[in-house]
Order: sequence, then structure tokens, then C-alpha cells
Amino acid sequence: VANISFFSAESAKFLDIRLNLQSKSLDNLLLKCWRFIIRHISSVKPRPLRDEWFEIEEQVSRGGHSPALLERIADILRPRLRVGKRLSLYEKIIEPPKYPTDVMEVDFEIQDGLSADDVLRAWPDGASAETDNKLLLRLTTALEAALDDATDAGVEQGNGYGTTDSDVPSVAGHDQNAHRTGFNPIVRVLAELWLRLAQKSPLQALPFIKKWRESNFRVMRRLALFGCVEPEVPADFAADMLITLPKGELFLTSSAVEVYRLIRARWLDFPSDKQRRILLRLCEGPPWEWFREGAEIDRTIARSRFDMLAEMVRDGLDIGGEAKLVLNDI
Repeated sequence: VANISFFSAESAKFLDIRLNLQSKSLDNLLLKCWRFIIRHISSVKPRPLRDEWFEIEEQVSRGGHSPALLERIADILRPRLRVGKRLSLYEKIIEPPKYPTDVMEVDFEIQDGLSADDVLRAWPDGASAETDNKLLLRLTTALEAALDDATDAGVEQGNGYGTTDSDVPSVAGHDQNAHRTGFNPIVRVLAELWLRLAQKSPLQALPFIKKWRESNFRVMRRLALFGCVEPEVPADFAADMLITLPKGELFLTSSAVEVYRLIRARWLDFPSDKQRRILLRLCEGPPWEWFREGAEIDRTIARSRFDMLAEMVRDGLDIGGEAKLVLNDI
């Protein structure tokens, strides 16, 4: 992997043939690492062919929306597996290694230089709701496929920090997103394109929030949290999002950014009974199983509860008597 840039797609074909011949005699970890290497080499295109977006940008700007073009946009924005030499100044070499990330760098990237702003500037504001809907469907499918890959590669997980938390500090537009690559462009395009669709056709926009909320992937649920801020999403539905969200995501990982953004924007819209249910979850704090062995768990849980409740009080939101007692006892 230290010299992977010297290998071409033709090399990947030979490696794949030899690997298949020897696969039964190889350790599972080594086999998986070689599979990742072959995938990386196979997917990297020669330099003159890399700028796919700039080949279709003018067509997109003119309002082109053929199925083939929409599929190409989604494919360009889909993060792909990349591997490289593992560099770390602080972490010890893991012996014996258990995961591909113990022996090499594993990441997910899109083509060099493409940002969400490039795509959103080109995509016409005047596109019909049906056209926006079609692109959103393709982008959602592409993101799910990339997340499935990232989970298999061990860089994305249900509990705990993953690559999407690093790539996407905020689903909403924010300076923290500057210079972020990987999953950031496709998530940001999905978020902003959904806002456009919500203005044009709320009935077509709401099914995406439902689909994202039910996803097994955290960043998809973050997209749902992002959308629930908008008044086009019923208040009951938005409150239920906070009631059903995995408890750890209320406080930990980058999901907490979208959680508090939703609370700040729509707390007063929530029915009182659902406010109480949300407050109960906030008073309980994040679950123990989300923490690594040896962490200062009690202190971190107390801090998480305090930060959330205190922020609500600072913003002038009524947290009720029980939550105030919990806040004062922390």
C-alpha cells in the first residue's frame, strides 16, 4: 500500500487471479486486506479520465436530467474505498492485527477537488420537484451502498465514532465543513437538495425523512434530524425522531449537532407529553455500552447530561421541574 499509486487496473486483474488461486490458504485478515487493495487499484482511473464531473457539469447546468445523467451524478458523488500506508505518530503498532485498519490506512473518498458547492451551483434551482425527487432517490441509494462498504471495512460503526463523524461535522452548512471530503459532499448535496424539494413539494419531501429515519446508518438518521427542523415536517414526527433515536446519538458522535439544532428550532412546537419523554431521555444520559473500557464513564455521562440540559436553559427553553433538579444535582 505504500506504493499503491504505481499500480494500474491491469495490475489489479493479475492480483485478483493470483489471490483467487491462493485464497483458501490465506488468513482471513490478509485475504480481506488484499481484496481492499485490489478494489482500490481497480477503481482509480488514469489522470486524464478523472475529471468526470467537469465532463457533465455543463449538461447538468442546462437542465439535463436523463436517467443516465442522474445515475452518473450519484456515481461521481459516491465515496469509494481507498487504502494507503498507515501513518501514526502516537498509536502503537497493533500485534497481532485484527482488522484491516490495524495494518493500513482505510478511507472513503470521491474524485479530487469536487465539492458539494460545485454540484449545487450547477443543479438548476428551477428543476421540477419530480426531477429533484429522482436525483435524491439515486443519491440516497449511492450513500447507502457506500455506508455499507464503510461498515464492512471497519471505519463506520453503529456505536461510537466513525468516518462519517469526521467527514461530516455538520449536516447543515457550517464553516466546520470547509475542506472536508469523503462523505461530506454527498451528504451536503442530499441535505440542500432536500430543502429545495421541501419548498416545491412537501408531500414528495416527507418520504425521504421517513426513509432516512428508519435507516441502520447513523449519518442517514442525521439527515432525517436535519430535515425535521423544517416546518414542512409535522411537529409530532419531529418529536418522535428524538424519542426513537438511539440514546447514544442524543449526546455522542457528531449526531449531537443535529439533535440540538432540532431541539433549539422546534422545542416549542412539540406536544407537552412528547417534551416530557424527550427530557426523560436527556436526564438519563448516554448508555454505558457506548464507552470504551477504562474511560471515565460516570463523569462523561454526567457531563453529557449537563451540557444538553444547561444549553436548553441558556436558550430559554422550559425543561420542567424534574429536569431542573437533575441539572442542579450534576
